[in-house]
Amino acid sequence: MSPMLIKLFFIMLFQTAVQALSQVTLKMGMQLIHNFTWTWSCFYHQIFLNGWLLLGILLIIIANVIWFLVLKFFPLTYAYPLTALGFVFGMVAGIFILHETVIWTQWVGVALIVGGCFFLLR
Repeated sequence: MSPMLIKLFFIMLFQTAVQALSQVTLKMGMQLIHNFTWTWSCFYHQIFLNGWLLLGILLIIIANVIWFLVLKFFPLTYAYPLTALGFVFGMVAGIFILHETVIWTQWVGVALIVGGCFFLLR
């Protein structure tokens, strides 16, 4: 594997981990919103003061800035398929942070994704 692909792989590991973490924090923030209405009070109290939502938005911005840099410096044909690693991080975060249940077919899917990323970089 070339040094460029190794560098890309580790950058994408970080980028997809940040992206997945942003989705976890957004989910946690959305779970705190009760009885949503299109009123200023609802937006102010339940959204603008919701730390999980704000953290999720910040993490999305960070992940996208990293992605923009990846697009600038690496071939899209290698970089874009590696975004599938986000599925792995999302599932692991769902298990350990959100305490969700994962069935065996999901594990098979994750194994296929990881295998695909391995073959992509060879």
